[in-house]
This record gives sequence, structure tokens and C-alpha cells, in this order.
Amino acid sequence: MIITQPVPGEYPAYYENYFPLLDKNKPVLEQMHEDGEKCAKIIAALPQQKWHYAYAEGKWTCLQVLQHIIDTERIFTYRALCIARGEKQSLPGFNENTYAATVEMKHKTAGLVSLEWTSVRQASLAFYMGLTDAEAKRVGHANNSSMSVNAIAYITVGHARHHFNVLAQRYFT
Repeated sequence: MIITQPVPGEYPAYYENYFPLLDKNKPVLEQMHEDGEKCAKIIAALPQQKWHYAYAEGKWTCLQVLQHIIDTERIFTYRALCIARGEKQSLPGFNENTYAATVEMKHKTAGLVSLEWTSVRQASLAFYMGLTDAEAKRVGHANNSSMSVNAIAYITVGHARHHFNVLAQRYFT
């Protein structure tokens, strides 16, 4: 199964900034697999004193950023599933700030967050690997915008990379 690179019109323009984060010479599903393992190691190695650290007032904590990455991957893959299966209704958007503000994080450990990340990423990977070419090319609507299943796969990888880059630059230093 090869997920093809999306073209403009298959996704909202505000996702454009994620595509340069992907390697154009490597299949997106290979990158999805590699990132799953690499990011799980990063999460597991994060010192506990950094978990509730935010680099500035009003910014999310490290743990909130990690949970945002996980939650968003779940939502993106759900959208891809619906579109691949022929859903005709526009799928709802979500407010990332509301999600971050309402999730309870005090009980989460590095091991649990690493497990949650790995499980979500593996589920996403298995889903995309199981698609036919026709399913991967389907276009539907999410958050009042047209999106292809192919585009969602690329956006999913780029979104996680974007946030792990932010963590590396502003939280892990």
C-alpha cells in the first residue's frame, strides 16, 4: 500500500506547513512507523520534573503537548476512517485548547503516556496499511473542509513532528 502525496485541494491550506517536515523520498507509512518508535523513546526518557513545565505563561505544559499529539492523532485517524468508508456528512472539528484545559493529567506517568502514544500510532499505521488504493484516495469533509485520506496520513505525521520539534526546542533544553 502506498499512500500518495496529497495535492492542493485535498486538504485545507493551513496544513501546508506540515508537509516540509516529511521526507519526500521515503514512504509516509515508513516515516509513520519510524516516528512511532523514536517518539516513544523520547517520551519515556523525559525527566518527570519537565512534565508540568511550560516555557511561558499561558503555554501548554509538556504533558499537555504530548496529550495533544495523541488526541489529535486519534481524531485525524478517525476522520480518515470515516472518509475511507464513504461518510458523506462533514465531520466535526475540535477545540484543541478546550481539550488541553479539560484533560486530567496528574495520574499519568511517562510509561502510560509512552504506551498511549505507541498504541495510537500503531493503530493509525495498521489502519493506513489496510487501505486499498481507492479508499486512500477518497475525499470527504472534516471541520467544513475537503480532505482526502491520503492527505490526512501526511498531516498526521507532520503534525506529530511539528509538536515534537517544539518540545525539543522549547521544553527539552
